[in-house]
Amino acid sequence: MARIVKLRKDQKMSQETLANESHIARSLMRGYERNERNISYNNLVRIIKFGFKMSIEDFFSEGFDK
Repeated sequence: MARIVKLRKDQKMSQETLANESHIARSLMRGYERNERNISYNNLVRIIKFGFKMSIEDFFSEGFDK
């Protein structure tokens, strides 16, 4: 979840905005960021694709040489 928090803050996006863009409940987003809930694969994909508008490959490839 650290990557999601970092991207959200880098984009100056609130939890609420990211949750709305991702079509998930804000309470879930808060729980994910606080490591109080385990994120499902489907919600992770929604956050990456709809919230951050990036590909799954780009999300996971940061820090690796291409």
